[in-house]
Amino acid sequence: MCSRSSWSMPCSTGRRLGHAQILSGEIAQINEELRLSHPVAVSLESCGEANAFYGPGERHIVFCSEFTPYLERVEDVLGR
Repeated sequence: MCSRSSWSMPCSTGRRLGHAQILSGEIAQINEELRLSHPVAVSLESCGEANAFYGPGERHIVFCSEFTPYLERVEDVLGR
């Protein structure tokens, strides 16, 4: 799923599809709660650490693929 609202994530293929689906769900949740004056791009990249970064000049968020297992554990705890 590719979100087309304030926050958006490009479609992914291959082994990162599961990660992209998880992040798309997170992005959808953010879109329900926040309305921004401009779009913010979101990408999934391997960073070598479980983290996420925001580049304000580029209006771009990088979610590290290593961060996804953490999000999965949070989702399990919250029972989503």
